[in-house]
Amino acid sequence: DFSVFQVDMSLTEEGEENWEEVVDVILQHCRLIKEAADKNPAELVRDWEETIALSKIFFETGSPSGVYDTAPGLSQSIARYGTEECLSAGRMLNESADTFPLKMLRDFASRLTAENMVIERCSQTAWEKIKNKDDVKRMKEQWYGLDFIVSKIDPAVVKKWRGDPAPLVDAPSLALPRPNRFIPRTLELCD
Repeated sequence: DFSVFQVDMSLTEEGEENWEEVVDVILQHCRLIKEAADKNPAELVRDWEETIALSKIFFETGSPSGVYDTAPGLSQSIARYGTEECLSAGRMLNESADTFPLKMLRDFASRLTAENMVIERCSQTAWEKIKNKDDVKRMKEQWYGLDFIVSKIDPAVVKKWRGDPAPLVDAPSLALPRPNRFIPRTLELCD
């Protein structure tokens, strides 16, 4: 088994010039999640419960799709989950605070590190800055023949990304989400 945590973002020209700082802020947020899992899991459980509540609301109040839109996904769901759970599978309807996967989250969050990632930059600016360097590996994609370059990231930057001795960017406003006060407690008006 394996999982991929992927962050895709489009950067402005200024963002592209500061891509290392962008990565730094993402890694700081990953450390924030790990720290919360280790020291204050109650915040994460609250987020989990809010996600469950929203999932239940969307399931209960969603309009049914047309037959032609529903049939292909439903047939796959029946094959995978059976007729009892084919409509609710993946919707967190049977989840609760007691089913919060804290151990798995801790394990997953511990892997979100500077040493355990691949950064793909797809921009003309990135290409221009790296194409003439000597310490890169030039390659061609096997199916379409597209040129690409693989290079190591400066170890000093990776050290900063680890927060050692300090991160590249001071981001004191990074925080877990506050409680969502807009999630309804009851759906009586919908009846």
